[in-house]
Amino acid sequence: MIYDLLNSYRKYFENEQVILDSYYLDNGVYLLFKKDGTYKLLEVNKRKSEQQIETNDLYEYFKVRDYYSMYINSNKAVDTSYDEKINGKKYTMTKKICSNNQYTLFFKNKSVEDLSEDKKEAVPINVFEKGIDKYFESLVSIGKKSNKTNMILEEIKDNIQTDEEILKTKDCLKEKFRKTVEIVKNMNLEKDTWIKIFLEENLENYKKASLKYTYFKLFNKNDNNIQKYNDVYGINNYNYGYTNDKKPFMELKTTTFKVGSMVSLTDIKVIRNMYIWLLKNISGKGFVTLPLRYNFTKNGEEFSKINVEGEPVYLLYVINDNGSANVKEFDYIPMYSSKIKPFRCTNYFKKIYIEECEFNSNNIYELENFVSRIWFSNVLQSAYFNLDESKAKIPNWKKNILKEKANIFLEFFHKANKALLKQNLDKIAFDICYNNLLDDVKENKIFNTIKSMNLWIAFDKYFGGDFQMLKDEFIKKAEEIANNNGKIEDDETYFFLIGQVSKYLLIKNKSDSKTQSLLDPIIKASSNEKLVATILNMRDKYSYCLPFQYSKFDNILKQILLYDVKGDIVKNRKYILVGFLEENVFLLKKEDKKEIND
Repeated sequence: MIYDLLNSYRKYFENEQVILDSYYLDNGVYLLFKKDGTYKLLEVNKRKSEQQIETNDLYEYFKVRDYYSMYINSNKAVDTSYDEKINGKKYTMTKKICSNNQYTLFFKNKSVEDLSEDKKEAVPINVFEKGIDKYFESLVSIGKKSNKTNMILEEIKDNIQTDEEILKTKDCLKEKFRKTVEIVKNMNLEKDTWIKIFLEENLENYKKASLKYTYFKLFNKNDNNIQKYNDVYGINNYNYGYTNDKKPFMELKTTTFKVGSMVSLTDIKVIRNMYIWLLKNISGKGFVTLPLRYNFTKNGEEFSKINVEGEPVYLLYVINDNGSANVKEFDYIPMYSSKIKPFRCTNYFKKIYIEECEFNSNNIYELENFVSRIWFSNVLQSAYFNLDESKAKIPNWKKNILKEKANIFLEFFHKANKALLKQNLDKIAFDICYNNLLDDVKENKIFNTIKSMNLWIAFDKYFGGDFQMLKDEFIKKAEEIANNNGKIEDDETYFFLIGQVSKYLLIKNKSDSKTQSLLDPIIKASSNEKLVATILNMRDKYSYCLPFQYSKFDNILKQILLYDVKGDIVKNRKYILVGFLEENVFLLKKEDKKEIND
């Protein structure tokens, strides 16, 4: 996956300007301390974009220096592991500072007691200052603890700063830290707000300052570095894992790949730039189609606006994983198209109109949104990789279906793989419709179930299935049989009438509470014998409510008892649901009342 992207777009990401063109500052407070003793402050808030326009030059100043000062991810933070116990409470500075050079100090307000109401993670100012000491100590010692880093040092030794140059700004940065605390403590910042301190310095020195950290942190670890073909090779740090020193390439069980890999220092520099671009431009946007011909230039067309019908694309799903891009899904589509054969959904139930059921489109993403809305309360897309159960306010049964089956919808909607959904359609749709029915019955309604059932029927027709349901056909047959003018001739009609009879009998139940125990014996019967026995038991149980000599009911029940079922009851459960949801033949019209009175 990485080399597919690398080979396609290498020429763009060898130049850092591509990254800077699309780079943006995260929300936070940015302070520039100038050499003349003054300072400038910029508060970046995406909800207040006008601030960026008003301070454009300052924003650009911070942006480029932020890029050269950012850590790779939290696991690659400069070591600041200073601990101190005060009055019995232990304070730690581990991973509290997130910048990478002597000109910057990046941290969050929650890390400093005077800036945070929540004292759980915060440390006193004097402890934080000792963490700054450790920060500078680590900047000096980077690359000096392992013989495996000597080969990297050879690549950059003429371009990095000396230990004396690094330590020169320590006292100044500590002083600016204390001043920053005084400046921002009355700003009413939200928790987790970035505070970033910059010392005024030319851009070349910023680049030089970041070089040492960057080169020594590019690989996952430097323990297995080797020199081959005039280049340094190490463990890949992007979308790959690393186990331990003894078995660095053992099979991985929790990733989409089986083994890690080694990558050259030349390649991983380009890969890092590519992953920064992915983080800033694609992460959090769901599935993205990246055209193979995309050129990444500042003045070029935005990739999301390019018409890629019939063109080769990369299909990407990228998340922000602890501050770095993580490609969760990747595919190459040689002839991409969002068009499908027309998908039509309508209401198949008699005398019921539900506008939400009407859908007609040949666009796969419009269909995806429709399915997400009707079946999954608009959370389907977020469930492909990580359904946030705390935010997804949906019934547990929907969460369980998504946990087990979301990958089937992923394959259908984003990889043009129809086979999995076609094969599993009846199982998935039955679980959705039946659970919807259980929820609806408790609230004395059926609209959600009807919407779900209509989508099931539409998918069956789309896949060329045999779920035959015309709006009037079943009711017409049911009325003929009820009037003793016909008989059951097929399984579909038989199970439809089972649904009609069971619905009518359940209506006669005078209980205020309609529970799952009333429906399970009918909908989930494992054999026809059990199904018929349940119907007869219900008839006997509610016989006190049934009209005496009600011929309609008697005629249909007689046909049910006489009919010899040919097919599998499990495969025909959908017709029981249809019979349950459709207009009920026993809910009499005016002309029928005379028969009951007689």
